[in-house]
Amino acid sequence: MVKKVFIFCVVLFILLNCVNVYHYFLKNHQEVEVQVESKTIKEEKKEKDSIKKKVLPVKLKFLKPSISVPIRLVSVDEKQRMEVPEGLKEAGWLKNSAIPGEKGTSLIAAHRDWKNELGPFSYLEKMDQKDQIEITFSNGKKKYFEFKRKKRVDTEADPDASIDVKQKTTSQVILISCTGKFNHRTGNYNQRELVYLIPGKVKK
Repeated sequence: MVKKVFIFCVVLFILLNCVNVYHYFLKNHQEVEVQVESKTIKEEKKEKDSIKKKVLPVKLKFLKPSISVPIRLVSVDEKQRMEVPEGLKEAGWLKNSAIPGEKGTSLIAAHRDWKNELGPFSYLEKMDQKDQIEITFSNGKKKYFEFKRKKRVDTEADPDASIDVKQKTTSQVILISCTGKFNHRTGNYNQRELVYLIPGKVKK
């Protein structure tokens, strides 16, 4: 009888310790998840605060036809493609690219047309050496950029075409819009118009 009681006590002791170990693991596991989540939120807040402190582009103007369009910040989607604001009322500046005028490559994109109406960025197809743009910043200051070259990319022939925004040796702005033939099956144009501009002064 004493032996049975002793065995029962030993088994009970082991079970209680197992429960305590499980509770300890569960508690610490939950704390790790909260710490990771808090760290992610903190990083996102830090990035937003950093962007708020910067002087950012807010408006782009084509000087030759005197057409303006507001600029807003955009990111990339899950496929690492630059997002473009819907409609024709805004252009998007990729927040991971350089601020226009600083060392690096700045990307600004907008739709060529929307619901059979041409937008300001349809002018990219006509731009040449005589063209300039004016970019207004959040502090009210303006910077000017002059045409350097243009390039067309066939997205059907080269679907993996990309732009390197990591270079920091030169300052350039690349304007991007759709062009070419419209594919009714995919709902997209088959080409992209890229216009490269460099810092310059107003041409009178």
